[in-house]
Amino acid sequence: MPPPAPSPPRLLWRVVLYLALVGLAVPVLRGNDRVSHGSELAWLTVTTLHALRIDAAQAGDIVSGSGFAMQVAPICDGLDLAVILGLAILLSPAPWRLRIVGLAAALVLTQLFNLGRLVCMFLVGVHLREYFDLFHHVLWQAVAILFCVGLYAVWLSRTPVPPRG
Repeated sequence: MPPPAPSPPRLLWRVVLYLALVGLAVPVLRGNDRVSHGSELAWLTVTTLHALRIDAAQAGDIVSGSGFAMQVAPICDGLDLAVILGLAILLSPAPWRLRIVGLAAALVLTQLFNLGRLVCMFLVGVHLREYFDLFHHVLWQAVAILFCVGLYAVWLSRTPVPPRG
């Protein structure tokens, strides 16, 4: 027998709290004083490209090779994905131990996803330069949303809901 669904007021409270927390967190993440991890992400991107036997170089937060260069800007760190997914997990009706495990998994998986996105963006820039902006501003945004929704759905489907009482 499936667990009972949360009552509408409780669900509404969770949705409102989630939206409020995202509304507070995302502007902070996008602030001008945000610490940039662009150099570290550029290094990870180049290291991954080298593991794939693709020639690339790094200079600070710039990844370059084959006549193409891209900057890994502060907003490209994937932390916004981790925060949005992490808040959804933390506000879910699950035991706290499972929420913490879900939060840790969300952080790791969103960062791996972001590294894959950066590697793909470099390859698009090298081989399909005319489509770089489309991939960067449209396609990867949609894929990131679907990735987070999919991860959250998988996490929810595998997480027992404690009995209400």
